[in-house]
Amino acid sequence: MTVHPMTDTLQEITNLVNAKCGRTFDVLLLNFYKDGSDYISLHSDDETSIDRTAIASLSLGASRIFRLKQKGAKGIDRVDFLLESGDLLLMKDKCQDDLKHTVPKSSKVTEGRINLTFRVSRA
Repeated sequence: MTVHPMTDTLQEITNLVNAKCGRTFDVLLLNFYKDGSDYISLHSDDETSIDRTAIASLSLGASRIFRLKQKGAKGIDRVDFLLESGDLLLMKDKCQDDLKHTVPKSSKVTEGRINLTFRVSRA
């Protein structure tokens, strides 16, 4: 992963997200999904360099399903959210300990989506 300093625009967005969420996020990860064939597999965020108290996710562009699934659950123990452009999702506290999440493939999505993920570093 390539690390870059935040641009002024991304810092402004981070400041707005911090104000909305009542947090002090200082790490920003940008993901681009070109269409519904791009996805992220079921996972939980467990990077040792970030604090696990909360992660915020800002969606821009195409609407996509964001799926949460209980760790260790079998069958259909999941919840789907349709994240539209401008939606802000906050995964609070120990969410990463109990749940996994994914943005699954979707053949119906033909447009791009940018996802900005905000975290707190442990530095």
